[in-house]
Amino acid sequence: AEYMGEHVFISMSWLWFAALAVFVVLILVANFVLRVLPSVRQSKSFTNTHEGDFVDLTLPLTTPTVGKSLTPQKPSNSTKEGEVLQNAGVVDLTVVVPAYNEQDRIGAMLEETITFLEGRRKSSIAFTYEIVVVNDGSKDKTKEKVLEYTAKYGFEKVRLLNLRVNCGKGAAINKGMRYSRGKVILFADADGATKFADCGALEKELKKICKDDLGCVVGSRYVQSADAERTFLRRFVSFVFHLPVILVCGSEIKDTQCGFKMFTRKAAQLIFPSQHVDRWAFDVEVLFLCKYFSIPVAEVPVTWNEVGGSKMTIAGVIGMIRDILLIRLLYILGVWTTKAKRN
Repeated sequence: AEYMGEHVFISMSWLWFAALAVFVVLILVANFVLRVLPSVRQSKSFTNTHEGDFVDLTLPLTTPTVGKSLTPQKPSNSTKEGEVLQNAGVVDLTVVVPAYNEQDRIGAMLEETITFLEGRRKSSIAFTYEIVVVNDGSKDKTKEKVLEYTAKYGFEKVRLLNLRVNCGKGAAINKGMRYSRGKVILFADADGATKFADCGALEKELKKICKDDLGCVVGSRYVQSADAERTFLRRFVSFVFHLPVILVCGSEIKDTQCGFKMFTRKAAQLIFPSQHVDRWAFDVEVLFLCKYFSIPVAEVPVTWNEVGGSKMTIAGVIGMIRDILLIRLLYILGVWTTKAKRN
């Protein structure tokens, strides 16, 4: 009996040692990953790491006449991006649009978006909105295209944030979110693949699920009654993508990657200052943070059509899967932390 007890003690000691060794290895791997993979590096502030020239998003500016040459301006030194998001909302809706080399597609998207929002203004005079386009280091004429709409509709409705270098979709959306003034904030892809009128359905569902001013609604191509036309590549990617997503944020959300998501301002205040992933996999981290902060999430079917000019590649998909698996690991190990405490 004494021999058996000693044997069990030695076995348990080895198990503890092995567990400790695995934990140490995971920490070393996580820190190595943070050093070599820019898409998952933790930055102290997107202000410091993703600087750019942009039209002032905080001060009222004189609306220029159509055709007048527009030059992006420096923001007020007295207002930091995080302070804008943390303030109370002053417009009803902000639409954040990340854009990288979108000169051929963003015009149609903005036309559809503004037509819908102006129509809503006619039916409800009190309704106010802003569109914040984040030009993510584009090498084409995306900036000039957006400024045409700024000139036509005014700075208060169409705002341009122009990043000097390409930082990734996740970083671009984060930057736009931090300068948003809306009580409700929607981000939408610049390709216009999702019918913008579905914004109304998302807003209706957001009011339904909202609890303590917290809520997030995801446009979905997969739930019943969704109208989505997708290529074989996108269907295959979605199939491969689903398992690591389940491991990170659970199986409640069927479509994490649709670029049409709406948040209450309070939810955005919790989520986006804590976001770390800069590129394609950022959606999964956003939903992971929703779960972490106990923010109610729902899916709403949307009309979605494949639009030519997709920037998705096989290498990008592999990188997304890698980043998704790292999200949970880095939070579990405490390498990544959140800015706010959960209740």
